[in-house]
Amino acid sequence: MTSVLIGLFVFLLILAALSVVPLKLSPLFLLLLPVLYYAVFNSFLMRLTPKIITTDLLVASDAVVEKAVFYGCRKCGWVPEKVADAEITAVSDNKGRRAAVKISYGKNGYTIEYKSSNNMQYNADTNTISPKYNAWVAKLNKSIRASVDYSN
Repeated sequence: MTSVLIGLFVFLLILAALSVVPLKLSPLFLLLLPVLYYAVFNSFLMRLTPKIITTDLLVASDAVVEKAVFYGCRKCGWVPEKVADAEITAVSDNKGRRAAVKISYGKNGYTIEYKSSNNMQYNADTNTISPKYNAWVAKLNKSIRASVDYSN
């Protein structure tokens, strides 16, 4: 949603600049300007590096963090699965987009790392991804943190 608002603001600035400078532009160009801007903005400027989120905690045991991770994942729609000692894989599917993260944890905290994705515009060469991924992971982190506070 934020990127849409930023895009609208920039588009309005472009229109304001065009109205100050008298140019003879065809009506077709003016109609296609928002489409062109949206394509450029989404493809180049809004591709971000997948965030690695590390959260420091002070809790009694690994079990407290594990319980909070499972609860926090489920609470915001992620499906968690324990894959090893102190490691959980969580998957989120939303409107044809899929993201998987690796969550490593211990009593001193946890780390959320990118694992894989589908339809999230991930590019391994440039290590960039759709901003939706980072928004999903930020929401997941917030949910887990709230769950740690709750289960502690």
